Amino acid sequence: MFAALQSLLNKAKDNQASLSPLPQIDGLSEAQVQGLVLMSEMSRADNQRDGTETRWIITQLVKESGLSEQQATAAFEKASDYGEGASSLQEVTAPLKALSYPDRVQLIKQLWQTAYADGKLDPYEEAMMRQIADLLYLRHSDYIKTKLEVTGE
Repeated sequence: MFAALQSLLNKAKDNQASLSPLPQIDGLSEAQVQGLVLMSEMSRADNQRDGTETRWIITQLVKESGLSEQQATAAFEKASDYGEGASSLQEVTAPLKALSYPDRVQLIKQLWQTAYADGKLDPYEEAMMRQIADLLYLRHSDYIKTKLEVTGE
């Protein structure tokens, strides 16, 4: 029995070791890259990439990080590639739990802004938002408050 348990633990370790490392992006911290990965995932949650959400993310990245538009576009593409290869949102959100609570709330607000960048909220986007908020241990009241702040309701 213990041998089987040890085998499972070794497999789990091997799986952890095989995860692709988070891309290094000059000018962005690890937490910012993880946030960018989540924004990228949010932009594709509705299975429609019309470019509105992508442009919004790149514009915000330029404003907040000081990257050029070309650097921000390259950063978005790297984050997007990483997100496509991730097996779950937990890979990206687990390290973000170390952020302060107000920073995690701010991240959720940015994700709501990403989801609403095209003027509509898809049920898949909302489901992903709920999942991310739960993975970041956010109170439901803060989840709703940030949504209402973004929508102006």
